[in-house]
Amino acid sequence: MFKKVVLFGLLSCLSFSVFAQKEKPKTESWYEKTAEMYYENGKYLKALPYLLKYQSFKPTDNDAKFQIGVCYLKTGRASKAQEYFDFLLSQKNVDKEVYYLMAQTLHLSNNFENAILYYKKYLAELDEDDPKRYFVKDDIKRCATGLKIMYKDKLGLVENLGDKINTAYDDFSPVFAPNYDNIIYFLLFVMEIWAECSMQLAKKIRLKANIAAIFLFLV
Repeated sequence: MFKKVVLFGLLSCLSFSVFAQKEKPKTESWYEKTAEMYYENGKYLKALPYLLKYQSFKPTDNDAKFQIGVCYLKTGRASKAQEYFDFLLSQKNVDKEVYYLMAQTLHLSNNFENAILYYKKYLAELDEDDPKRYFVKDDIKRCATGLKIMYKDKLGLVENLGDKINTAYDDFSPVFAPNYDNIIYFLLFVMEIWAECSMQLAKKIRLKANIAAIFLFLV
């Protein structure tokens, strides 16, 4: 009987020890490595919270700020991305990639004139034989087209539905609403992230949503 009690006590201590280990606080290094794992694999939405947590440990780490800015840009939050790129541009030594990322951010925000300025700054940093120059020049042409279009008569109105329906991904491919002739919805359909996108959209739609939104989800 005594042996059973001792054995039970030892097992209890072992269980408590294992539980205590599981509850061990996450370290700065753990957040950094986890963020890096997601970031390097292009999982920007998943990397972001770990990067932000790591940044709370290391607020002066500009590499983390760079990655946070990229995560915000890649998940469609240009205004947040711009905050981080503005800070990086104010530093003494500026990575040339920040010029390009700021240009993309401004381009996404329809700030075409300033986007062109940063695209040109990035071009000035590239070697003459760098293949990226072709794509950057193409981006500049698109911004120039955007500037022209801004002053033309509007053929339609594009309204962003916001967080009530949008996912954190790029939503595209127009779908006409079945019960409204003048409404078009946009849908993300990239197979590798479709499941996660669908779950986000399903949570937002619920039962009270417009039938067009449900149609969008089912297409």
